[in-house]
Amino acid sequence: MALAAATLLTATGCSSSFFEPMADSVGTWTLSPDGGSTIVMRDDHTFTAEGIPQSVACARVPVVGIPAECSTGSLPVDFSGSWDLEEGNTIVVVFETDNRWVMSGIRSGKTLGFWVGDRERPDPTYKYIHD
Repeated sequence: MALAAATLLTATGCSSSFFEPMADSVGTWTLSPDGGSTIVMRDDHTFTAEGIPQSVACARVPVVGIPAECSTGSLPVDFSGSWDLEEGNTIVVVFETDNRWVMSGIRSGKTLGFWVGDRERPDPTYKYIHD
């Protein structure tokens, strides 16, 4: 039995967030390690995002109406809208503005991760930590 558990730990990479309980989506998520960006998710499924890296918030440019900073090239990007868990996949958080997809993050423990470019990498490009 111990050998099977050790094999499982080795196969999963044994990341620290693997063993953490899933954080509630509601609350403040802060970019780690610099803290220069936050996402505040409220229980009414609205959110406010401040200082989001342009490569995350503007992934679908050009799309009219989301967020305005994407079309102007301003850095960083601030916007608000609604959020929800992806249907059938409670670890994926989908962020929308004016009913248009802006970005999606993956929850793992107390981390909300965003990938830019290669989504096959094990670690996200940007990690937000729950308060």
